[in-house]
Amino acid sequence: MAKFVAQSWTLFAACTPGLESILAHELRGLTDAVLTPVEGGVELPGDFLDAAGLCLWSRSPSGILVRLGKFKAKSLQQLYDEAKKLNWSPVVQPGQEVVVRATVKGSRIQRAENAARKLELAIHDALRGSRKSYGQRSRTPVTIILRIRGGDVTISADAVGQPLHRRGYRKATAKA
Repeated sequence: MAKFVAQSWTLFAACTPGLESILAHELRGLTDAVLTPVEGGVELPGDFLDAAGLCLWSRSPSGILVRLGKFKAKSLQQLYDEAKKLNWSPVVQPGQEVVVRATVKGSRIQRAENAARKLELAIHDALRGSRKSYGQRSRTPVTIILRIRGGDVTISADAVGQPLHRRGYRKATAKA
C-alpha cells in the first residue's frame, strides 16, 4: 500500500469552453480555495483529498486533473529529461501500469504517440522500475495527460480515470 503524502498541487476542473464561470460558481460552494478560471476549466490549489472531494461532489466538470508539472520542451529528449525530474512517487508506484494520453499542437514534437511513449519511459526510469509491469496486474493503471502547445508542456494525472458524467452509469443491467 502506498503511503499517502499530503502535498499541495494545482487541481484543474475541466469543462466545455465558455462554461468556466458556471463551473467556478459551483466550486465556490464546495471549497474556499482561490479559484482561477482559465480557458476550458478552473484551476485551484489542493491535494489528492481535495481532488477526491471534487470528484464526489461536483456536478459541472467533465474531469478533475492534478497538475504535476509545467515546463518547456522543444524535442522528445527535452521532454524526457524534464519529465524525469518530476516527483512521480506520490502518483505512480514502481512497476505500476501507466497510460499516457497525449495531445500535441503547434510544436516541433509532431507525433503525440511518440511523446506519450517518451513520457512513459521517463516515468518508469525516474522511479527506477521496470518498463514492463509483470505481475502487477492487480493495480489500477494511472492515467497521465500530456499536453504540448508550442514549446509549453503540461503534465497532469487524471484523478477520476473516466469521465465524471459516467460515474455509476448502468451498474445494474438486466436482459430486455
